[in-house]
Amino acid sequence: ESEKLLGLPRRYGWMRWHRGLLILNKHWNYSEARADFLAVLESAPQVWKAKALLAEIDISEGKMSQAFLAMEQLSRSLSGSDLASARAWRGEMRLWIGQYRRALPDLDWAVQQGSPLALCWRGACFVKLGRFPEALRDLNAQLRAHPDDYEAMVWRGEARRLMGLSRE
Repeated sequence: ESEKLLGLPRRYGWMRWHRGLLILNKHWNYSEARADFLAVLESAPQVWKAKALLAEIDISEGKMSQAFLAMEQLSRSLSGSDLASARAWRGEMRLWIGQYRRALPDLDWAVQQGSPLALCWRGACFVKLGRFPEALRDLNAQLRAHPDDYEAMVWRGEARRLMGLSRE
């Protein structure tokens, strides 16, 4: 059904947002998802999250420099809560590729700005760095604010396991 969106006039490219997410997250088809996010940006350049998703695709394809350059350019174009979200997103991307210390400045800043997911990802970095008290502080705070954040639950469980608290 989503293929019908491909035949719409270019001005409706923004409607391909959810299709791109579906293709990326369910089928891992990077080239097709990239085409959808590019169509979104062509018709609605203000949808900055499409640029971040393109950077995620770059990371998945091993194009690290290109991905982080795109995120840097994106960060320079945003302000307010959008900037906080983009910086948290860049921190998360560094978490994915094992750059835990390099992720912390973005995540620290995003936490200070109130980005809703930055606490989880900073807590995850702390887990990977063996800084368990800080990890539990952030992950518990995240779960108080967002009790259904299953990713935060997994990271908190991993921190406890690594601390020898498997039962907890």
